[in-house]
Amino acid sequence: MFTFTVTKFDSKLNLKNSCRLELIETFDTACLLNNSGNFLTLLADNRSGVPESINIKCDCFRKGFKLPEKYRFDFSDSKAWSSDIKCKIFKPRKKVINLIEKHVKKKKNKIRSLKKLEDLITKASLRDIIGMGRGLTPSGDDFLVGSLNTTAAFSKKLFKKLSSEISPGIEKTTSLSRHFLELALKKRAGEDIISLLKAIAAGNEKNIDKYSENILNIGATSGYYTLRGIAWALKKIL
Repeated sequence: MFTFTVTKFDSKLNLKNSCRLELIETFDTACLLNNSGNFLTLLADNRSGVPESINIKCDCFRKGFKLPEKYRFDFSDSKAWSSDIKCKIFKPRKKVINLIEKHVKKKKNKIRSLKKLEDLITKASLRDIIGMGRGLTPSGDDFLVGSLNTTAAFSKKLFKKLSSEISPGIEKTTSLSRHFLELALKKRAGEDIISLLKAIAAGNEKNIDKYSENILNIGATSGYYTLRGIAWALKKIL
């Protein structure tokens, strides 16, 4: 029996060693699995966690990851982290928003943004943004995840408003993107986003810079639109 050595995992993850996982897609440092009808993300050891993820010691992603016929996960030396967002009601300082927007603008100069999406963001037509863009997680959904994560942390009223606008339309996007939107609606986020939200609450400029850059480096445009959503939500709260 093959043993996957787990180094880190989302403590909210519902996984039993006895369950049979199905491989959906493999990437350079990650793979997506079907976990009894839900998505599970297996990540290389050096990756930042996402909701419903497990980090493992493994160099086989780039070689074409395959699930062995018999396997188990060894959690004995692993560390747990929580994807739960803790609400901290406060109004963000303008200086904090400016710091994040500085990173957004720097990235914007390097990518080809979607004009239609930009127009909808300006008009705040959130329901129309769902599913807009290409890929497993369309850009519009990345923006909405960032917005939901931020309001979940800092504004119960705005989170409730955004949730009521977004939740009826999530069926029209990809299954993976719907998965992450559903998690955001349950007030759950990835490690780097939670670390950024904590840095914003503390006014820690060094960590705001650090985790903003980490988020921007997610995918080709996913991180960019997620950070756009975070900045947009902070301005709405302000």
